[in-house]
Amino acid sequence: MDKKHALIVGAGLTGASVARVLADAGYKVTLWEKENRVAGAVADKSKDGYFVQIHGPHLFHTNIKEVYEFLSRFTEWFEYRHTVRALVDGKYIPVPFNFTTLEMLYGKADADRIEKKLTDAYGKDGAVSISEMRENADTEIKNFAERVYKCIFEFYSAKQWGMDMAKIDPSVLGRVPVRTGYTDGYFADKYQAMPVKGFSAVVENMLDHKNIETVTGVDALTRISVEGKDVIVDGEKADYPVVYTGCLDALMKFVYGALPYRTLRFDFEEVNAESFQPFGVVNYTVSEEFTRISEYKKFTAQNVKSDTSVIVREYPLAYDGQKELSPYYPLPVAEARARFAEYKADADKAENLYLAGRLGRYVYVNMDKAVADALELAREILRGGNR
Repeated sequence: MDKKHALIVGAGLTGASVARVLADAGYKVTLWEKENRVAGAVADKSKDGYFVQIHGPHLFHTNIKEVYEFLSRFTEWFEYRHTVRALVDGKYIPVPFNFTTLEMLYGKADADRIEKKLTDAYGKDGAVSISEMRENADTEIKNFAERVYKCIFEFYSAKQWGMDMAKIDPSVLGRVPVRTGYTDGYFADKYQAMPVKGFSAVVENMLDHKNIETVTGVDALTRISVEGKDVIVDGEKADYPVVYTGCLDALMKFVYGALPYRTLRFDFEEVNAESFQPFGVVNYTVSEEFTRISEYKKFTAQNVKSDTSVIVREYPLAYDGQKELSPYYPLPVAEARARFAEYKADADKAENLYLAGRLGRYVYVNMDKAVADALELAREILRGGNR
């Protein structure tokens, strides 16, 4: 086989990014994908001038210029500033919490006083985690933090992760900070945009290269195994890079037991209304079995004319290998990380095996970080060839 050959398992955003960089550098890349389509978790389909995302809402945002410029090779963008609301006591309150939220939940005098304390403690137009606020010595700031926690995190996160928040890594609380100002919008990144023709088209364009052969409908686990320091592909030792983006425990035959994941059941509905809800995403943080409702039509800046609208409700549940579901979120607990470390120690012995993506590395990352990691991995392969 050509010395400059690579096999990549998984045609999601991570696998496609690695494939394109290697192909541009002259590698012949074979890419195997289990599904009969590409794009993985960001796959979507067109509907009445907007895109319905198969695996729930994905919104692009980043501060990483390299990532934005790389993806811009494969798509045109339209600017999209995402807003999220939580339905609490009949009110649509901004998420992340900001001073508008403060005024919605407290009287004017109390809101002004707490606002000043937060600004003095954490600066104007800044951001602070709930964990940090809960440790503040000021009783009123602490009490405010507890209210935010109960409104946004306690019930919502228990649904999302299927366990008490006390057992979950504290970093989870840091993903949605409190903003010490009136800035609205879910993200604060420099680049916030959506691809004009959807995310599936981005991946398809990425894989449109003479050096890339994409084969769908391939169950790689029936063709790849790890035996000590060797990666075996179709019965032969691989003397070329094999990039694996799937679940590591499955590749390693579950010798240490299954890694725990959370998954989502998506209940799609086409409603007979031009608009279902006032915002693209509404979180149900203190009620309902589902965590949120997303309305895809609102993820576009284009002029969409349609008398119907597609919404999706998300129901979190444990992933037990259900064929109709996909593993999405590595469980953020110490026991799971320890088990993954055992698997990774064995995988690291395999000279030509490269783990990538949220499943291969057992870590939840936003799509921009996934692409950034993929670009760095591709550079690592180019620098060293085989590991």
